[in-house]
Amino acid sequence: MSENIYRVVKKSDLDEIIQTNTYKPICISFISKNKYKTKKKEENLFKKFSEKALSASKRFSYMIIILVNIDDFSDPTNFFDVAVTNAPYFVAFFKGKNITNFNSEENFTDVALRNMYNIHDAYVNKLHTFFTVEPEQKK
Repeated sequence: MSENIYRVVKKSDLDEIIQTNTYKPICISFISKNKYKTKKKEENLFKKFSEKALSASKRFSYMIIILVNIDDFSDPTNFFDVAVTNAPYFVAFFKGKNITNFNSEENFTDVALRNMYNIHDAYVNKLHTFFTVEPEQKK
């Protein structure tokens, strides 16, 4: 089982994960378990995305992936109100700052996974550069 993927139902849990993983990219997807209609058919986007995210979490080992079912998400401060209102919604944080976000029912899974791939690879490349550069070059 991957240790970098979570399902969250409370904002306080989300805050704790974000705070304890400040120096890792954090990708959060807000999705309803209700079905979304696409041009082709009605599908359960939450189930489809959850399965793909679980599989991707094994490859994206340097990032945190969080799935939020907006149908039972508790956010008393309404901090994530924009995300919940505009679900399906993807947002990524690094060092507590929003680095990207989008919302779209059409192709949500593919676009979110592509964003995660790009974020993860950029992060790994920076780590690689940091740890392979000679100490005098880091200054």
